Amino acid sequence: MAADHGQAGPYQQAPGAYPSGAAPAPGGPGCDVCGAAPATRVTVRGHQGMLIVMRNLWRKGTFCRTCALAVFRKMQSDTMAQGWWGPMSMIITPITLLINLFTLSRIRKLPAPTAAFGPGLDPGRPVLRRPAGMIGMVPLTGFCLVFLFVLLALAIA
Repeated sequence: MAADHGQAGPYQQAPGAYPSGAAPAPGGPGCDVCGAAPATRVTVRGHQGMLIVMRNLWRKGTFCRTCALAVFRKMQSDTMAQGWWGPMSMIITPITLLINLFTLSRIRKLPAPTAAFGPGLDPGRPVLRRPAGMIGMVPLTGFCLVFLFVLLALAIA
């Protein structure tokens, strides 16, 4: 998944493109994807590690709870599976995953969306029930074990 800079990407419509020229729902900003309100400005981050290079990804936009959750789950599960495969990525990936958890807490505080003008994104299955999320648990568990071992070694020394 490439960083989103206004392209439609794998989604049905470009951000801000509402069917029939409709505007966002009144009473605040509408979702960039479906036009539903309430919506909030969110940045979901991702990371792809490769042996020599790496890519930091992000998806910025104003999303309702449903669409933001869909973007979060996709970026988080992809990062869990693809983020670890480089020397610096072993450090950057857990930071990215943690930052996204703070974003998820903001997303969950949004009330259910109403008055959508178009189809929203399907949140799909939770991160740890997706194949990429399950695969990502192996390096994440290894990272946590190494981190705890280092902390224990420092405490003993």
